[in-house]
Amino acid sequence: MCVQRGLLGWLMALAISFSSQAAEPSATQKWSWHGIAADQVEGRGWNNTKNPFDRLPAKAEGLVRPPVWDLSHFTSGENVRFRTSARRIAVRWTLTSDRLAMSHMPATAVSGVDLYARRDGGWHFLAVARPAETPTNELQLIEGLTGEPAEYRIYLPLYNGVKSIAIGVPPEANFEVLSPDKLQRQVVVYGTSITHGGCASRPGMTYTAILGRRLDVPVINLGFSGNGKAEPEVAELLGELNPAAFVLDPLPNLFAEDVRDRMPKFIEILRRHRPQTPILLVESIIYPDTSFVKKRADRVAESNRYLHEAYEAARAKGDQRISIVPACDLSAGSGDATVDGVHPTDLGFTMMAEAIEPFLRDALKSPPSQ
Repeated sequence: MCVQRGLLGWLMALAISFSSQAAEPSATQKWSWHGIAADQVEGRGWNNTKNPFDRLPAKAEGLVRPPVWDLSHFTSGENVRFRTSARRIAVRWTLTSDRLAMSHMPATAVSGVDLYARRDGGWHFLAVARPAETPTNELQLIEGLTGEPAEYRIYLPLYNGVKSIAIGVPPEANFEVLSPDKLQRQVVVYGTSITHGGCASRPGMTYTAILGRRLDVPVINLGFSGNGKAEPEVAELLGELNPAAFVLDPLPNLFAEDVRDRMPKFIEILRRHRPQTPILLVESIIYPDTSFVKKRADRVAESNRYLHEAYEAARAKGDQRISIVPACDLSAGSGDATVDGVHPTDLGFTMMAEAIEPFLRDALKSPPSQ
């Protein structure tokens, strides 16, 4: 139960919260730094990348449109899991761009990292590192831990690239990176700026990250801001992966006629590569202004209609592992689940995760495809 407090109490709590967040390590503190290699990062689909933490393979350069290629250098969805007995944890990461924030999205999400700890079988948020410099930031994430061995994860930036990342613990602490389990099937999510992470407050609050924690499954985030346009060359790349499920969420970047013309082909290409892998088709979100602006409502309705036609056509061909995820209604209640009428806040991302979760959970029950 939440306790009501006056304005002064809230301001004091806010100040305490800020002071407990990431801070520059004291010069008197000694750290043992553990550099993270690309193959130790969860949420990557390919190893043969141009840069260590890219989200697409090197061969995609020249194959996909330049904006998609450029966005693939951002580390959205990538995270590092580790176990340590440290009483304090620090992080040092080097960014590829000096653009730390955007006009509608904070530096904590665009260029920062956040820390989670596993507790009682689930994941609990602990701290966020707010970048203040480029290219390299070195910050203490948390102190005062019990020193009992525990599992942690750090999510990488959403709208910036990372040249290198290292985790710091006291020299006496045990430390082990929990490299991705190659035997564990991942979920691949393809989509738009919403999938990419706009406009979460920090990296761990995208709907893909939330789903990964709730279902305890690695998620590959292939959201490309403004460029999730269901192009065949992207479908060919996705088909190289062998996930437990595909989640396709490109409708916010498509006009209705694009959904009609492109989605059947996109599905066909995936099916040629992965005949038995579950595919979840996500309806367009319902925007806060949909009930007020007829043009918006018509576009959403028509896009969803064509998506259902693509779904029915696939089912008619005998595809029993394709399903539709009904639209998440971001206009629910007061409509306060977005930053700008389109991109979700953390609340909006939580709503999206809750809408997709039962369908993805069912898909993950399917026997593994060959």
